Amino acid sequence: MPRSERRTLGVALLGCGAAARQYHLRALRADPRVRLLAVADPSTAALAAARLPGGARATRDPGEAMAAPGVEAAVIAASTPVHEALARAAIEGGLHAYVEKPVALDTAAAESLAALARRSGRICAAGFNYRTNPAFARL
Repeated sequence: MPRSERRTLGVALLGCGAAARQYHLRALRADPRVRLLAVADPSTAALAAARLPGGARATRDPGEAMAAPGVEAAVIAASTPVHEALARAAIEGGLHAYVEKPVALDTAAAESLAALARRSGRICAAGFNYRTNPAFARL
């Protein structure tokens, strides 16, 4: 498919702390296959520090970010205790979810989330990128 015909994925970033700004936001901005449509964080200071691209909605409400027009996937980089709830809300809302580790606070909750993703046909991926880092593989 010619580059001009490639489809982009509408994404909401949930959580905009230092790690999200340093890693996720940079990656989302740099990827031409992605349209960052919304960012949510309870901190207005974190939202301001994100320096969002034009047209991206900033909100303190993750539900509002996930419901933004065109959003198809959520990147969940919020604080650990809310990972599972946000991933569950994303999947139940018809979105795919990329969830920073840990996905949930216990095994049963993680397994329940994985089962929900399978039943819904949504992708739910865990952010554990260092496992496949070549430097760690050599080590």
